[in-house]
Amino acid sequence: MDDLRIPVMCKEVVIQLPGGAQSAGMVYLPTAAPDHTGPMRLVEWLNSPEIFFPFRDRSGTDPVLINKDNVIILTAYHDRDTGEYDETDDTYKRGVRIEIHPGEVIEGRMVIDMPYNRNRALDVLNDPRQFIYLIDSGKEVHINKRFIVKAVETDTEEA
Repeated sequence: MDDLRIPVMCKEVVIQLPGGAQSAGMVYLPTAAPDHTGPMRLVEWLNSPEIFFPFRDRSGTDPVLINKDNVIILTAYHDRDTGEYDETDDTYKRGVRIEIHPGEVIEGRMVIDMPYNRNRALDVLNDPRQFIYLIDSGKEVHINKRFIVKAVETDTEEA
């Protein structure tokens, strides 16, 4: 049965669930992406159609299955030198301040991987994908849109 397994790589993340609980641990990304060479990017994996994913917290216990619909924020650190960086060179970024229910504020540069004529924060927020992501001080902050109360563009920055 091992020949039916999909090769995966581990990615260290912090997940925030409803109630404010945060857990640090590992998620498992496919080592091959369908649309480009290399492993699947975290943002692609989060926006894939699968509803549940395995998560192993730092305590090393058996993985638990988490429903993506209940993930408020998933944060991952990245390193450009090792290729563990989800941002592509041709994306635009917009400075944003996002309020998450109940009143938590997150600021960063929203990655806009959409056509040039749809490069506003509004376009990304209205896109059918479930998660958006921000780049902030060496980390990716993936936010589930269903928990966003409001967003304000603070500036514009091109890649």
